[in-house]
Amino acid sequence: MKRANLEARARALGGTPDDYFRAFCLEGCAQKDADIWGEKTPRHVFRLEEMLTLYPNAKAIFMLRDPRAVVASYRDWKDQGGFDFESDPEHRKALEDEHERTRRSYHPVTISLLWVAAARAASQAQHRFGPDRVRLQRYEVLCDRPEEELTKIFAWLGVDCPANPTEVAITNSSYEEHRAKGGFVRGAMDRWRKTVSQPELAVIERCCGSLLQSMGYESVQPQAAAWQTGRYYLTATPAIIRAAILNARRSGNMTQYLARRARLVLGR
Repeated sequence: MKRANLEARARALGGTPDDYFRAFCLEGCAQKDADIWGEKTPRHVFRLEEMLTLYPNAKAIFMLRDPRAVVASYRDWKDQGGFDFESDPEHRKALEDEHERTRRSYHPVTISLLWVAAARAASQAQHRFGPDRVRLQRYEVLCDRPEEELTKIFAWLGVDCPANPTEVAITNSSYEEHRAKGGFVRGAMDRWRKTVSQPELAVIERCCGSLLQSMGYESVQPQAAAWQTGRYYLTATPAIIRAAILNARRSGNMTQYLARRARLVLGR
């Protein structure tokens, strides 16, 4: 979309940061002649209360995935193609910067605690706004029975299910190359069993605690000695500080950014 059109629409709405977000979505709708719009930014799970209050007709889908798979995917993420760098040359540099930020932000403790905070934020939002507005969608079920589950999702959204709903593109995967009609990769459900080491599994499960099982994921009883996991705990605090610094530009108010996640990790 053109920057001038976005700015003009945002100013007409009031010019606040929220108006720019709304303008971005509405401008996208206008370009595609769409009746409704959707937006996907994972960290917005920590803003669900504000978003669902500001937009009383909005619905949110939270993709719940096994934290061990989440950690593996974050650790191994890289560009797998599918981007048109010729028409958008700046995107290549943006991807390179994103890869470096992700690489330096990675730590099994950091990502595990982030999963805890996100899962609790989604659960709290569902409790407050109800299952009609907040859907906790299990990733594994979507991979296992995609057509059946997608039919339920479209019905929940109140929109018609398109023909061939499972013929979706594989984009921005950590392991699979871009394919226009790649569909759902069932192997993605359990790949972490081969790519995550026993010490890493022990750290992830310890950080997730009882939430792992309450969210429906069973422990694999990882075999790891204290000396194997100790280095992760010793480096956790510096890693959390480094991740906060690296993500400062994305977070807005840093104090609020850290406080929200810390409260959720602590179960508050």
